[in-house]
Amino acid sequence: MSHEMFLTRRFREGRGQRRGFTLVELLVVIAIIALLMSILMPALSRAREQAKDVLCQSNLRQWCTVHTMYTEDNEGYVVGYDDQSAEHWWPIALLPYYGEQDLCLCPAATRFWSEGHKPSSISAWGIWDPEKEAWLADELMEGYEGLYGSYGANEFSGNAPEHVAEGYGGPQKFWRRLAVKGAGYVPLLLGCNMMGGFPEHIDFPPEYEGKFEMGGDELARYCLNRHNMAINGLFLDCSVRRIDLKELWVLKWHREFMTNGPWTLAGLVERSDWQRQAPWMAHLKDY
Repeated sequence: MSHEMFLTRRFREGRGQRRGFTLVELLVVIAIIALLMSILMPALSRAREQAKDVLCQSNLRQWCTVHTMYTEDNEGYVVGYDDQSAEHWWPIALLPYYGEQDLCLCPAATRFWSEGHKPSSISAWGIWDPEKEAWLADELMEGYEGLYGSYGANEFSGNAPEHVAEGYGGPQKFWRRLAVKGAGYVPLLLGCNMMGGFPEHIDFPPEYEGKFEMGGDELARYCLNRHNMAINGLFLDCSVRRIDLKELWVLKWHREFMTNGPWTLAGLVERSDWQRQAPWMAHLKDY
């Protein structure tokens, strides 16, 4: 047998011995892939949530610039709630100073409860539509269709007219300007399931996650699990930071707000109090 014939024969024999993966080998590969996915998915989910957190804080920093420009054009006063003008909603009053409506939207809250989604920690308060019956059905807002967002103002921070201020305890409670003592503890704009509110230290925590409050206990409007049991907030000194949910009760919402109220450690709150009122928050750090 020639050398060439020998090589050809060995080549054919080698080809005949080639085979594919066995079922067992395929199952092993699939199991390894599934294991890797189970390890990677939580990490990817955390990375996605962290990205939303970073973008939310970036939005709020831009709102600092917006509010600063507004105050420079309005004798140093912060935009205030006025129920006799369309500008009693801050997104309308500040409209000339920001270009993108999405700046009003926290990336962790994009489900519009005005479109039928159940109010929750991740719901947004838009979209304004004059044809729909909702709390946004405000005749003063005619011409502002399409308004939406998921941030809310601390209405005590603004320059509310006297008749509004009287209805919420008097003008002496309102901050009105950015440059005030302790500005780093005074909320200006935060994650919220309404356009804003008038929080008080006696407000009860929400009984369950995402509870919607139309009237009363307005601090609950900001008590939302958007960023791993926290929200992001912009303060009067233009600082932006994460706010733990129980920490909401020790911020200085208005000049007479008691930061040692009944839901704080200084007010002798106990874990059992949280367990009875808001069990979903009981395990969180106390303030």
